[in-house]
This record gives sequence, C-alpha cells and structure tokens, in this order.
Amino acid sequence: MLLNCIIIDDSTGALFQAADAIRSVPELRMQHLFEQVHEARAWLQKNGPVDIIFTDVEMPEISGIEAVGILKPFTKWIVFTTAYKKYAFEAFEKSVDGFISKPIRPVKLIQTLDRLQQRNSKASDTLLREANVRFVKGLSGKLDSIALKDILYIESDRNYIRVHTKEDVYTVHLTLQKAYMSLHQLIALVQISKSALIAIEHVVKVFGNYITMADGKEFTVQPNFREAFVHRLQLLSWTAKRNSSA
Repeated sequence: MLLNCIIIDDSTGALFQAADAIRSVPELRMQHLFEQVHEARAWLQKNGPVDIIFTDVEMPEISGIEAVGILKPFTKWIVFTTAYKKYAFEAFEKSVDGFISKPIRPVKLIQTLDRLQQRNSKASDTLLREANVRFVKGLSGKLDSIALKDILYIESDRNYIRVHTKEDVYTVHLTLQKAYMSLHQLIALVQISKSALIAIEHVVKVFGNYITMADGKEFTVQPNFREAFVHRLQLLSWTAKRNSSA
C-alpha cells in the first residue's frame, strides 16, 4: 500500500536530503515539503489528511513536540526526525509513532515503516473482524447500522457529513477529515474535493475530471485531488488484473 507523507523541517538542506531518501522508498509517496508547522497545517486543511508526517523537533516558531497536537488530526502517524537522540524520550511521552535520527537514510525509513505497519496490522486484525458494520447516531438520536461495503460516497456540510449508501442517506455530526481517518483503512475511500469522499470500487464511469457513481450521482474531481484519484484508480485496476490472473 502506498503511503502519502509530508516533511516539515526548518533546514532547507535537511528537507531536501529527507525528500531524496523518501523518493528512494517505493512504499512512500511524498506530497509536499514545509519549513514551518503552520504552513503544513494550512496545506492539510486545504488538501486533506496524509498517512505520515515526518517532522523535525527543533524549529524556531513551533517545535515538533508542540506540533503533535496541532498535526495529529491530519494524519495516522507522526514520526520525529532529529539529530538529537535526547528527544527520543519526548517522542515516547508525546505518543509519537516513530523516531528517526538524522541523517535520514532509506534503510531507516524502511525499518520505521515496518514497525508502524506491524503495529497497525495487529490493531487492524481486531478492527476488521468488527468493521463490516458501523453504528452511527443520526440527528434524530436514532442509532443506525451501516454496512461499510454499501458506502458509495460521503459529502460534508460544515461539521456534518452525509453518508450515502446503496439504500439510504445518513446525516452524522462528524467532520469529513475524521470520517476519512476512521474509515480509509477499512474501505477504499479517496478524496476528490474539499467536500467529498468516494468509495473507489463504486465508481462506474470516468470521463476526464467527471465521475459517475453506482447510484448515478456525478462528481467533478478538483485539480488538487486529481493525481491521488488517478493513482487509486490505477492501483485498483492493477489489483483486479493481478487477482484475475492468479
């Protein structure tokens, strides 16, 4: 599985050195480089969450340690990158997911990914046994069950989302970002705009930037999200071909 990531480091040299290392690891897909935490946060608010944030610790305005609470809603994993091993304890205290000492090398990234994915697979085994159905409370207070395989797409309306399934629509008090972080490891969701997530397996037609879902709903893929969308389509196609030839 390809993991989207960003890097934050106030040193331009360290930033580009880390970027080169990340490009050498096939499992990682670098989305952007930032010299300041607030720039990264603004980008994440606009473009949506990533799987991993690699962040330096010692930075002038907002340190990596201070940034954990700011950035955690936008990512699954935060990994500290620093030349100072003394920060390993702070990383543990802050429940950071990983720690890489500089200079960052591909082998260090691969080792960190292995640890993250091993930890995640143990949690996912438990989740997946229980994850075929999600229970959500609608605006009326009624508790509804949603089969994850039936989710077609999710649209946001400020602090609410509308979950569209094959049979019904559910309005839930939840942000789109939180919905994505909760579900994207369980079903193949991809963000196509600031206000919409789609289940890629329920796309029935693609024409340029326009897509049609299984229920006939049409969406336009916004430019900032097109590359990720195309990549997921290609990955789905490749997986289907591999399974059919197996």
